[in-house]
Parts: sequence; structure tokens; C-alpha cells
Amino acid sequence: MSVQPTGETAAHSGKYTTTVSLFVIAIVCSTVALTIFNAAPHAVFLSIILIWPAFASGASAVKDISSYGIGTGVASIGMLGAGVGTISAFSSIFIDIPFSAFIGIIAAFVIGFVTGLCANKIIKMKIPRMELKIAIMSASAAMITTLFVSIFSNNIDMLLTDVYIVLPLIFIATALAIIHPYNGSMGAGENQPRTLKLAFAEASLTTLLFGLISLAYTDTITSIEILLVSGLGFVIFTTIFLRAINAEIYKLEWSGVV
Repeated sequence: MSVQPTGETAAHSGKYTTTVSLFVIAIVCSTVALTIFNAAPHAVFLSIILIWPAFASGASAVKDISSYGIGTGVASIGMLGAGVGTISAFSSIFIDIPFSAFIGIIAAFVIGFVTGLCANKIIKMKIPRMELKIAIMSASAAMITTLFVSIFSNNIDMLLTDVYIVLPLIFIATALAIIHPYNGSMGAGENQPRTLKLAFAEASLTTLLFGLISLAYTDTITSIEILLVSGLGFVIFTTIFLRAINAEIYKLEWSGVV
């Protein structure tokens, strides 16, 4: 395995986009997503589309860390980042000041960085830039959590009791969507472009799940918007992902093993 001087894991094939670049894109898109939702809740379909880069950012961070051979740690590292992000985003709702949601995202980044620092300096994992990558993973999860807690509570500054019920599902669904793109693609033929295509497919599938849940918490129009745009995104990105697979393999056959 070759490693770039910056500590980014080199892609085996295709164009490589750094995790930091993806994170910057996710920050911009998530900020616009939250702003749109607060200003025009019925344009939630735009917010859903704009939150997908946060999934890709988190998945790319998982790839960077896990590429150094931590094995089953792929799931562990993803759960760690998603846990920090989810709790930070949820906790920020109890801060009664303007832009509290963004404080939660910033807190997730800081706590994630400190967690990565402890892993590298105390546990001695010695993975280049692990601190930054866990911070990115945590902040990405916080962006996702913030949007959906806002949708389920209908107001970014107001929390309904029912949101407590769906928070664990937000955590586990977000964690799986961040973990699986690399975990499902790892091996000698893994490359970042294809892994990120899977990340977007899983992002849209996850928001589709949240859309179904929103039927119990929001008006019908909002739920339908989430379901339609997520379903369309899932079809599009899954098609793109499958085409990428077919372009890189010799033959695909059913093995009879599920």
C-alpha cells in the first residue's frame, strides 16, 4: 500500500479526492441545508440532497483510518465517530442560544479530535492524521443528526419528547451508512471513487429510512418530499455504483451464498 506524504491513503485507481476537501464541501452543503430548512421547511428536499456529502465525508474518513490495517476496527472506528457526532448534535439542542446547532457540530469536531489524539498518543495506534479523521467523521455525523433532529422536531431550537425515541435509530443508521461503504468495498480492488459512489447510495437509502420515520412526526408533504428525493437518489447512485463495478470486473456470477 502506498501512502501520500500528507497522510492520505493513495487510491488504487481513479481520481482521488482528499477527505479534507470532501469535509469542506460537506460543511458548506450542510450549512445551506440547515439554513434552507429553517427558512423554508417545505423545501426540505433540497436539504436532503445537500446532507448527502456529509455521509461521503464520514465514509472517506473511515476509509483513510481503516486503510492502515486495523481490520475489524472499521466498525469500531465508525461507531466511535458517529457516537460522538450524534451525542454532540443532540446535546446542542438544550443550548438556548442562536445557532446552537452549529455549536454542536463544532463540539463534535473538537471532541473527535481529542478522541483521536488519545488513540494515537495514549493507545499508540500511530495512524497518520487519525486525530483529524476522527474529528471529520464526528462532525459529519453531527451534521446529519442535526438536520434530522430538526426535521423530526419541526424546529431546530425546539425538541419534542418523541425525538428521544428516534435518536438511537439516527445514530445506528448514520453509523452504518458511514462504516459500510469502505467495509463493503475493502480488498485488493478497492478504490476511492467506487467507495464514494456506494457512500452516496447508502446516504440516500438512509434518508429514505428517515423519510419513512418522518411520517409519524411531520406533515405529509415533508415526508413525501423526503421519500421521493431519497428514492430517486438511491436509484441513481445505486445504478452508478453498479456500473462502476461492472466496468472494473471481468465477470459477475451468482455464487448461491447470501
